[in-house]
Amino acid sequence: MRWAGPASLLAGVGAWALLGGVLGVLVGLAVVIVGPRLLVRLETASARRERLALIRAAPLVADLLAASLAAGVPLERAVPVIAGALDGPAGVALMTVHRRTSLGEPAGSAWCALTGVPGLGAIAATVARSSRTGAPLAGLLLSTAVDLRAQASAAALAEVRATAVRAVLPLGLCLLPAFALLGIVPVVGGLLPSF
Repeated sequence: MRWAGPASLLAGVGAWALLGGVLGVLVGLAVVIVGPRLLVRLETASARRERLALIRAAPLVADLLAASLAAGVPLERAVPVIAGALDGPAGVALMTVHRRTSLGEPAGSAWCALTGVPGLGAIAATVARSSRTGAPLAGLLLSTAVDLRAQASAAALAEVRATAVRAVLPLGLCLLPAFALLGIVPVVGGLLPSF
């Protein structure tokens, strides 16, 4: 994220202007130094949506591949059909695997390109393991689909919890000033002696 540095600098200057003095300078410097490291770790909304879409689609991909293999369809012919049926990042990732295998790359190494992809990485590891050991891929994919469903459920639950946490800041910014103005200021004003 190339905007992390300027945003941290702006936040540091804001902290210095807000606090002032030596404390403001120290807090501002801390924000400028630590801010970019923290901001780079943040996941953008589009990256989060893509990651969640991949995790949601992974059990379906594993089930469809296992069903295709059980029906006698070779993996090389099943992948483009499944990729065409899926929209979004999972379909794009599967089409990448199909293109690589259609150019002559072995299936195991073509699938290894997806090892870092959330959700589909487990399927890629299963295909690579099957091509390496000769184990029947359909059975391995069915057990992988069970694991992927558990991961998708956990990811959905974590996203729901994270949404609740992300909603706290806007609510706090709206409700705390109103509480202070309507609840605390009149009480404090009533306690002050009249001049």
